[in-house]
Amino acid sequence: MILEHLVINLKKDPHKIILMGDSAGANLVLALLSHLKHPDQSIPRLNLSSPLQAAVLISAWISFKDDVPSMTDNKYNDIVTFTAATRWAEEYLNEKLPFPSSNEYTEPRDAAPEWWTGLPVRNVISMCSEDECLIDLIRDFFGQV
Repeated sequence: MILEHLVINLKKDPHKIILMGDSAGANLVLALLSHLKHPDQSIPRLNLSSPLQAAVLISAWISFKDDVPSMTDNKYNDIVTFTAATRWAEEYLNEKLPFPSSNEYTEPRDAAPEWWTGLPVRNVISMCSEDECLIDLIRDFFGQV
């Protein structure tokens, strides 16, 4: 893991590290932050001496669902359609809808708000376009976190 290499091998201070991801990359940043707070026993734990400086999330893919108006309203404005996102989610999870193995690590929107309290990061910055299919999901997620 790159973060482990930076902190342990290169002795970088966590408070000088900024994580950043776009779309599925932002999903992975949230999964990493989830693991740092709620370690999955199948993955080695990384203990940080201080919180990370920031996480920058661009057009975060926080849900595999299509239950929001922006998925329809922006279907001609965004490359991410529900059909494309479903195919990508099936490949990511290696299963078909309704994604029985999905959890807080893969679909951050489904985590309870308290899941996100006390993350080992000082700042979380989220940005996206008004024309994205995921904007309603992103607004909903960050409105409750």
